Amino acid sequence: MLRSTCLALVYVLSATVLAAAHGLPVMITADSGQLATDKNIYTATMESLGGLLYQSELPGFGVQSAASGVPSGKSISFNVVDNLFYWSAGALSEAPLPLTIENEAADAVDIDHDTLFQSGLMIGAYNGATGWHQHLYYTLPSNAPVGVYAVVLQLTAPGLDTSSPFVLAFNRGETAGNFSAAVAAIGQTQFGTPGDANLDGQVDGADYTIWADHFQSVGSLSEGDFNRDGQVDGADYTIWADHFMPASAGVLPIPEPSTWLLSLAALICVTLFRVR
Repeated sequence: MLRSTCLALVYVLSATVLAAAHGLPVMITADSGQLATDKNIYTATMESLGGLLYQSELPGFGVQSAASGVPSGKSISFNVVDNLFYWSAGALSEAPLPLTIENEAADAVDIDHDTLFQSGLMIGAYNGATGWHQHLYYTLPSNAPVGVYAVVLQLTAPGLDTSSPFVLAFNRGETAGNFSAAVAAIGQTQFGTPGDANLDGQVDGADYTIWADHFQSVGSLSEGDFNRDGQVDGADYTIWADHFMPASAGVLPIPEPSTWLLSLAALICVTLFRVR
């Protein structure tokens, strides 16, 4: 309640600043029963609000019209699917402070460097109108250092499959050139080669080991959750196996039980054939 009261006061004092801010909204569609967004990465700038905190109302979330495929009456929410990213001095590093996302009902979620998968907040209920639009409020503490902060979300709605993950990147005091470099680096970590848990550009035994170490646990991309559903499981193994690069592997992968059975069956058949 105190946070909401403080934010409300600051919003009024900073109305002029916010009116001057611009950013493209996350446009939501649904196709074949799955939610989708129009881009992978969205950007915005954090503004200082009276020295109390850094804040942005952008990007917002919108549905163009009923033709977008989103059923009227659907409550659209988001999940957090990875830790908070922080870029400064030309490199990604551990985020020093949490970023808070708050909805219009004053529900809030904090995201930091230890965040894995967590259920997020309701964005709003689509009413079927053309040009439907909702905002969330993104804040950083007043002592947040200069840098680029980024969160990874996915959309959810009852009766629809979740969207693919997307990134919201916020510039807190970096130059335009540095912001672009940071967005490119963060994008690579999220939308690079599937199955590459350690982000070295290769899908190999090291990535398998990361997956195996976190098997059957809650995790993020860096723990082997390649399909970003919050669980490290067999589906993630399949993604790793489909993109495995044998030439780059320092450690050979451990075959699934079905592979051993097929190999054994083939050996038995060959042996019987030779005996006959």
